[in-house]
Amino acid sequence: MWLMLDTGFISIVEHQESPDWLLVRSRVKADITNVFGDDIEVETLPGADYLYRSIIDRDRVANTLWEKIWTLDYASHAKDIAIKRSAPAVGRSAAYYATWTAMSKMQPIPPYSYRIDPLQQDGEEIWWEDEIPADDWMSRRERARFTEPTSDARERVRVGDFELEDDGEGGVRTVTE
Repeated sequence: MWLMLDTGFISIVEHQESPDWLLVRSRVKADITNVFGDDIEVETLPGADYLYRSIIDRDRVANTLWEKIWTLDYASHAKDIAIKRSAPAVGRSAAYYATWTAMSKMQPIPPYSYRIDPLQQDGEEIWWEDEIPADDWMSRRERARFTEPTSDARERVRVGDFELEDDGEGGVRTVTE
């Protein structure tokens, strides 16, 4: 489980030898202690996937995260809180925004838009820009950004049980077959 909290980024997985304990990992040592307290022992393991890790009782992790949820006091995570409250770390802001951007590509209608993403045509998602020729990617992306849709050119995408269609006026409508 990846968590980008107001005090840092941590990864939590079940301990391989004991299900009562969890392995909490991070890229920045202070991210673990900022979340779970200074009394937590943090091990440094060069060569591992995460440089810092701690073995923490599952109940303590659950209680700490429960408290985080009940004391949540912000409306925008990365923009207003995470960068200000997390331990200083080179690249934290860029990493948070890159993650936000990468995850935003999973939805068929981009954030702050009413138009279907041209890279998700026919319900097929293109995950990596290098999967399509650069000139094709640019033409589709630029077309979506700068060209007004026309009534005869409709893009559709399936989202779960719904099919969405560009309405030709900069919006989206649900299509019932």
